[in-house]
Amino acid sequence: MKRLLLVVLIMLSPSLYAAKETFDVSAADPEMNNAIKKAQETIGSFWKHYNKPGPNEKDFMIKVKIEDAGGVEHFWCGNIQLKDGAVYGDLWNYPEVVKSVKYGETVKIDPTAISDWMYYRDGKIVGGFTIRVLLKYLDEGERKRYENMLGPEE
Repeated sequence: MKRLLLVVLIMLSPSLYAAKETFDVSAADPEMNNAIKKAQETIGSFWKHYNKPGPNEKDFMIKVKIEDAGGVEHFWCGNIQLKDGAVYGDLWNYPEVVKSVKYGETVKIDPTAISDWMYYRDGKIVGGFTIRVLLKYLDEGERKRYENMLGPEE
């Protein structure tokens, strides 16, 4: 069975985006697949806020699926930029399976490969659908700590 290595963005402040904690989740996991589907269905909400952020909205990020001969991995990208009709972002996770990219590299984001999105509003995460699924892998103390960081899904 094909496996996805999903990197959860678990941070205490915007300076800690480079998550080192990873979870191996089956590509057939229904909860994760539903989270990815919801993120894809609601990406318009992300772009609406990205293009015209509210006074307390910042740190817009997209999670993107990247595949190469090594396998499949999902990366959070920050510093999102729109150039000539394309979307670019900097990889904010360290690759563990995929060898064709490196931490900090600017990549062109294929819109069909977007697996999640998030931003901060009033200090809370909006979006982050896959993060919410991955909370179950944390011990109770860590899970509660990160649940407190989550705001509304949209």
